Amino acid sequence: MTVTQNYLHRRIILQNKAVTKPKPSYGVLTDPKLQSPDTSFLKGSMITDTIQTPMEFITNFDSENLPGSFTGNSIPIWSKRLIELFKSTGVDNLQCFDATLKSEDGNYIWNDYFAVNVLGQAAVADLSHSDYVKICESPSGLPFLGFQKLVLDKSKINDQLLFRLAENPIELLAHEQLITALQKTKQEGGWGITALPIDEI
Repeated sequence: MTVTQNYLHRRIILQNKAVTKPKPSYGVLTDPKLQSPDTSFLKGSMITDTIQTPMEFITNFDSENLPGSFTGNSIPIWSKRLIELFKSTGVDNLQCFDATLKSEDGNYIWNDYFAVNVLGQAAVADLSHSDYVKICESPSGLPFLGFQKLVLDKSKINDQLLFRLAENPIELLAHEQLITALQKTKQEGGWGITALPIDEI
């Protein structure tokens, strides 16, 4: 078994930093209602339903705790600047909808945000070297897995910079060159992203 050390080709899981922060944490409290309960921003497939824009998200952000560039729960919300940075790095598989973040009391509104649907997923987990539990069956027939340790099969990975893991589409995988771009581009308060390296075999 050989674990790659070629950092230019490593994939990384992107997570909302608020997930790893001690409480109290700040983020989205209420998502806008979607036209269909089957509409998902986490499946990696094109959304064809009509989406009313701007999508309005109620949050507990305030004047001292501002929204970051990478937030949201079941609907990812990214800043315009983050999207522009990813696109300038070569990402071309984003479906974006205008969004507005609003404080609970309505006193603060943040624009220049988008609800983001990352298009594309790939079944690239090396299950023989990963640690996981089967959560349920998915409509595609591929089991939905919860990973304690995720190892990727590099022979199944193409050159896509950003995609969802088919075995668990909640996981967003990024090429390391995106992380390098984030590190080189300063953002006041940081990007709000936790990047978890993944081994490839």
